Amino acid sequence: MSKVLITGATGQLGQAFQKVAGRYSEFEFLFVDRSTFDIENNQQISDFIKNNPIDFLINCAAYTASDKAEEESERAHRINADAVKQLALLSQENSFRLITFSSDYVFDGKQNTPYLENTLTEPLNVYGQSKVAGENAVLNHTANGVVLRVAWIYSSFAKNFVKTILHHAQNKKELRVVYDQVGTPTYAETIADTVLKMLPKLDNTTPEIYHLSDLGVASWYDLAHEAVAMMGIDCNIIPILSDEYPSNVMRPAYSVMDKTKIQRDFNIELPYWRDSLRECIDEIKARGIN
Repeated sequence: MSKVLITGATGQLGQAFQKVAGRYSEFEFLFVDRSTFDIENNQQISDFIKNNPIDFLINCAAYTASDKAEEESERAHRINADAVKQLALLSQENSFRLITFSSDYVFDGKQNTPYLENTLTEPLNVYGQSKVAGENAVLNHTANGVVLRVAWIYSSFAKNFVKTILHHAQNKKELRVVYDQVGTPTYAETIADTVLKMLPKLDNTTPEIYHLSDLGVASWYDLAHEAVAMMGIDCNIIPILSDEYPSNVMRPAYSVMDKTKIQRDFNIELPYWRDSLRECIDEIKARGIN
């Protein structure tokens, strides 16, 4: 039975892996969070891995606050790049396969066709820069590591765009949401399920990058409109331009990623984003918005 260590267990992706883990009896899972596996503490993670031999490490620990990263550049790079480099080096020393996550924010958003894995990365902000550095750490310091670029993640737990919109919609008659930023909303459970389906099929002998998200295209306005409608909340969603929503961070206007490679290499079908959103909304209805 393969042993799988999953870091960042209390974050959005980590919780998604915990939720679906019971479907994969072929793996023995070990979930850790910052209290026992602080990826900023090189000695701690080195000792932990030596004392707990593993076959795979799925790194869900990350700095994800794209706005704050502009003021916390050093910390964003320390977590998203330096720590990933350390995990990459440990994967070589201890013979496990590293799987870590990057972002659609590695692109500048100036294309109007889906980005391929080999498209030149040109991040617009510190967060995206830290993710590119993390990708390079895997490419340069592992023999067979895997980087998964993911996008617009939401779930029925943790803080995310969908839950924030639903919370505000309960208390307001209208919400203004940008419509000129386009990507693909992605259910965290899609990512967790796909990764665990991939593990037995991984046979790459060089580091690889894959794009992983749900299928289809949407703006933040589309996502908000659908979430509110599916939840049955009476709130008018008004489309606005990004210029009407001041922000200290530049974001790609178009960040749709091509998923052909991951579907072909692993014979995996990805769901359409609205179908995934419906599944998530049903869960939120059952659990309540919190």
